[in-house]
Amino acid sequence: SLTIEEAIGSRMPLTDAAARRREVLASLRASGFQMYTDSGKPVGSPESYLADQVTLGCCSGGQRHLIYALAVLATRPAVLIADEMLCGLDIDRQVSMLRMLQRLQASTGLAVLYMSVDLAPVALLAHDAAFMERGSWVEVGEAHAMLEEPQSAAARAYVDECRALEARSHGRNIRNAFQTGVSVFEMM
Repeated sequence: SLTIEEAIGSRMPLTDAAARRREVLASLRASGFQMYTDSGKPVGSPESYLADQVTLGCCSGGQRHLIYALAVLATRPAVLIADEMLCGLDIDRQVSMLRMLQRLQASTGLAVLYMSVDLAPVALLAHDAAFMERGSWVEVGEAHAMLEEPQSAAARAYVDECRALEARSHGRNIRNAFQTGVSVFEMM
């Protein structure tokens, strides 16, 4: 089984091992990657995971998903096609990934084609958006405007449904965590 360092670092264009390790550590820190005991208590740090050569086999499904996303970002793509990229991650890791994507967009010009059924990350990340229904475009335009006042009946129904779901979260959701910087675990 690959180690966490191998899974991320093997994709990097860097040849110097020390520089590669620094980049792996930086990506683990930026993503908020954390391992937990069986009782749910945080254990270790990115430095200890690399020093102990922790393998992907020791990671949960959500942790592996995050490592795979970091491995893709390690290739330094110009365009990222992200289909449900945040699926399987807890809300705090989703927030960390969205912040990473925003930083990469600003610093490298990374273009992201982000596909999701969850509109909150779209609202936080996207400049432009499109709604599809049964494989056809029903609305295309500036993301904020579309999410505030969708023009098509299909988009309007979906946005309304997402708003209702978010309202039932009583503030413990990705949008609130992203905007306030407060962990959803602290909001309980």
